[in-house]
Amino acid sequence: MELVPHYVDSEQAVGCVGPVVIRIIASAPTEITDIDDLVGLVDDTFQRWSAVGIWVVAHHGAPVPDSSVRRYVADRLQPYNDHLTMVCSMLGLGFWASAASGASTGIGVLLGVDLQMTTSVAVGAERMCRELVGLDPARLVAAHDDLMQRITA
Repeated sequence: MELVPHYVDSEQAVGCVGPVVIRIIASAPTEITDIDDLVGLVDDTFQRWSAVGIWVVAHHGAPVPDSSVRRYVADRLQPYNDHLTMVCSMLGLGFWASAASGASTGIGVLLGVDLQMTTSVAVGAERMCRELVGLDPARLVAAHDDLMQRITA
């Protein structure tokens, strides 16, 4: 399964590897339009796969979504929660990591899914692959690295 990039700018990137939708946030605030685009991609992915994963990788300092955006995410993804795996990799330390992890955990609670939190790309990829059997964690790590290079290019 190859990476299919869907959106890249200087602050964020979104792409798919098979049934996994990857969103990398380098420094972009998460807006309602970002969620609508992500949910559209999840919907398209469900047309081809019976189970889908969303892997959000937030790099240190990326703005934490406010509560209205977090509620919106939960509302928009609710129809999929029985067949949705979510992993968040928070790549940072201190107060930022705590706030970002808390916000992500809150989304999982609102959705009613077991949102898995990690602090590294490799562990995030492994957790996703444990849930979506048949995927290669190394391929997901490579997809993350590819998307990050596109952000910084």
